[in-house]
Amino acid sequence: MTGVQTCALPICEWPDAAAHCGAVDVRSLPFADASFDAIVCCYLVELLSHDDIHKTLAEAQRVLRPGGRFSLIVIGQNKPVFRYMYRIGGAMIRAFWGRLVDNEVPDMIQQNGMKIVEDHYLRQGYYPSRVLISEHAAEPALQGAAAVSGRVRTRFQK
Repeated sequence: MTGVQTCALPICEWPDAAAHCGAVDVRSLPFADASFDAIVCCYLVELLSHDDIHKTLAEAQRVLRPGGRFSLIVIGQNKPVFRYMYRIGGAMIRAFWGRLVDNEVPDMIQQNGMKIVEDHYLRQGYYPSRVLISEHAAEPALQGAAAVSGRVRTRFQK
């Protein structure tokens, strides 16, 4: 198991496990092609630019083995009041709040060679999240939401 994070804060090591943790740049992962079975990314892409999201997704696709799973958790709230307040907070404190990307990320995932196999919403207290699970596609990159129509299993509607 390898754990990574995007900042240089202290990271724990698990001495009794076959695990390693370290800080890396997600836009340029220091791992070989097809070296991971699964990747989990939580609340990161909201802090990245549009281009950096594409770079991050391309890197995730590159280091996943064919059939590997990429789980992406983003802030997912479609109520106008929440989106408005989040935009205000994000404009005031961008590095902390980030921006809402839950509506654009599914297409970006597919454009980077992965297919979405699960898409659902959940709440952690009041904090709304969208969970997108995709697989490394062996075929060329799928384009647009229409390419995944009928294959996405949605547990919770918006």
